[in-house]
Amino acid sequence: MRWKPQVAISFSLIFVVVLGCCFGFVRWYSTPIVVAQNPTVDVGPVAKGTTQYATFRFKNIGHRHLRIKPYTSPCPGTYIDFDVQTIAPGKTGNISVALRFRSSSPNEDVRMPFRIATDDPVSPWIEVAVVGRPW
Repeated sequence: MRWKPQVAISFSLIFVVVLGCCFGFVRWYSTPIVVAQNPTVDVGPVAKGTTQYATFRFKNIGHRHLRIKPYTSPCPGTYIDFDVQTIAPGKTGNISVALRFRSSSPNEDVRMPFRIATDDPVSPWIEVAVVGRPW
């Protein structure tokens, strides 16, 4: 029996879609997946030379333990004061960061972005930021 080209193409497309869904499910089921629940923290008014503390919350929506590792910020004055943290599947973890604001412009908000390293293969870095206003 000979297949019509349209039928063969339809079966090929269905096969590719089903195979792609299976691989997506395997990736979702077998790895940690990190979600930053508050990627930006506003610490309010900041004065030059003061240290502010920000807490970021991360959730592991994957099915394996998630490791969050410290990362030194390129911004001078950013001190990350946490050790490697492991977050169980479905759980939430907090990371506190101490930030020393060395300068502040009198008219502009201060924004200090930095990255947190994870072992999520899709998101090995999470971009977070601390925002403050001159005091």
